[in-house]
Amino acid sequence: MSTSPSDADFYTNLAPFPRFADVTDLSRYQPAPDSWRVVVTDVRGSTRAIEEGRYKEVNALGTGSIVATLNAVGELDIPYVFGGDGATLLIPASVEAPVESALAGVAKLAEDCFDMDLRVGMVPVAEVRRRSAEVLVARYEASENVSLAMLTGGGAEVAEELIKDVDDGENYRIEPAEGDASEYASLLEGFHCRWNSIESRNGTTLCVLVVALGEDSAVRHATYARVLDELEAAGGLQALHPLSRDTLDLATEASAMSIEARLRTGRKAGFKYHTYATKTALSTRVGNYLMRTGRRVGDFDGTAYPREVIANADYHKFDDALRMVLDVSDEQRRRIESCLARERERGQLAYGLHGSDSALMTCLVFDFQGRHVHFVDGADGGYAMAAKQLKEQLRTG
Repeated sequence: MSTSPSDADFYTNLAPFPRFADVTDLSRYQPAPDSWRVVVTDVRGSTRAIEEGRYKEVNALGTGSIVATLNAVGELDIPYVFGGDGATLLIPASVEAPVESALAGVAKLAEDCFDMDLRVGMVPVAEVRRRSAEVLVARYEASENVSLAMLTGGGAEVAEELIKDVDDGENYRIEPAEGDASEYASLLEGFHCRWNSIESRNGTTLCVLVVALGEDSAVRHATYARVLDELEAAGGLQALHPLSRDTLDLATEASAMSIEARLRTGRKAGFKYHTYATKTALSTRVGNYLMRTGRRVGDFDGTAYPREVIANADYHKFDDALRMVLDVSDEQRRRIESCLARERERGQLAYGLHGSDSALMTCLVFDFQGRHVHFVDGADGGYAMAAKQLKEQLRTG
């Protein structure tokens, strides 16, 4: 595939589609330019960390890697997918250096502020194709202000395998930056972690992971379409949305701002850390008041903002797997499980499920009037726990 100066606008020029069910339509996807890079981040040992109750920290580092990359590329529009314990992004070669520097900084923050190892790597799309995989990208219009990337072709998985490879991974991995973690805190401008857990309205917040099986991509996408049809019959994705106006509530205690304060100051304690946490808690108290009363102060509109949060929520996506966080009743959960079990018995897919009583959000907020995205996961590490079941099914066939 040839490259050209217009390659940097590849994602910008993709025509968005407004109906999520169209993620199964292969005609919506376009191949990423050879000159682009697949960037993968993930927290090593995330499953154990989540089992220890540190799922919010794991989520924060996945979101933080997206925020830092977007800050590094400036006005450039790039695809990204939040995965719970990490993220997958695509960038043009022209911004490789600033992105590498930014993600090295986030890895340093993970190391010093959370005692976690954020693995970061970058693989050329051309190298992925050389290994007989593809990187295809579609653009889903989640709301008037937010479009989210959808990926297929197996390229992201190949890139992740290369980065994790014991022998060759060092050719693609990015090591943590040197120096003091506080030097890199400015990379996280726009990272927010301010919402209380969002309780399920219907009984269960269900994380769903589905991987269709088989060599033929058209057959696999037909399997995904059947699953989405069943979800529509179970109530529809919008009705199963895990967020509602009644359940959105900002945390107001300084102690609840610990994760954000660590990332935004590069400190676990001390004056800067406590000042940041205290000021943020004060601002969320004002935010809750404005949302309760529907009033507006500056660019924060207490009526519009919660409505936009729901519209801009990243609660369903596709990256060679369907990933969804749904608010379901017992009957709806049984129907979904029955559908997936039936398709698995036919050899069409493998899946993972994890239920909890609430969802959690980490957020990218560049402004309060449109340019904010809210990454949703199930409490207790929903995506990561669902992935355990999925991996076991893939292993056993």
